[in-house]
Amino acid sequence: AIQYTSPLTGLPLGFPAFNQDQDILGFYRESHSKVGVGRFVPLSRLEVDFSSADRQKVSRCLIEALENRSHAVYSIHDWGSINHLVDHAMVYDWTRSMAGGGREQKEREDNYG
Repeated sequence: AIQYTSPLTGLPLGFPAFNQDQDILGFYRESHSKVGVGRFVPLSRLEVDFSSADRQKVSRCLIEALENRSHAVYSIHDWGSINHLVDHAMVYDWTRSMAGGGREQKEREDNYG
């Protein structure tokens, strides 16, 4: 539930979405037309180039977060559906940003910024 930021543009791409093999599939982000509604953007539809180096970086971040048992890692098994997972991820991210972030904010800056 930490948004990945493009190293090229500095803009957030969204919450990375992985398959069971921990391969990045794309990003969930808030819809441009409906506030609070998530939408999936596959890697092939990103407005910026997502290189193999970017894939490796985001995969390393996931592995580190899993090893550290970060509260920022969300699984569909915990929420029952993609919609619930994305809703909770967006609320988590919004709550962290409103609270100033603490440790999770440091993770964001170290791993995703």
